[in-house]
Amino acid sequence: MQKILTIDFDETLATAAQDAVLGEYALFPIKRVIDFVKEKHKEGWELHIVTFRHTQYKQEVIDFCEDYDIPISSVVCTCSNEKTPTLLELKSDLHIDDHVETLVLAKQAGINTLMVDWNQEKYNSTAKFFDKI
Repeated sequence: MQKILTIDFDETLATAAQDAVLGEYALFPIKRVIDFVKEKHKEGWELHIVTFRHTQYKQEVIDFCEDYDIPISSVVCTCSNEKTPTLLELKSDLHIDDHVETLVLAKQAGINTLMVDWNQEKYNSTAKFFDKI
């Protein structure tokens, strides 16, 4: 049976920052996560992005994944709603996210998790309980 990997988008696969040349905000890849996700895909995992974004920004996520050759099967926009119902519907075996509350809820639902480490422990002690990438 194929394993399912669900991945957050913002601050997990991509980060927004001001482009030094253009002066506009642009999306930049988070290499350590993208490399991990691509490796899981090579191992046979199916990839799905589950993001708090609203559907009007879905194409930007799809375009980013195409630009960086991330072989996703779907993008689900939760429109700022909790992700756990979607993770359960997709039958996620592992969810990668930077949002501690999302990880807590996923873990409570029986989903394995991996936290994208941005030093969240400085402001949320619960972050210390998660494996990190």
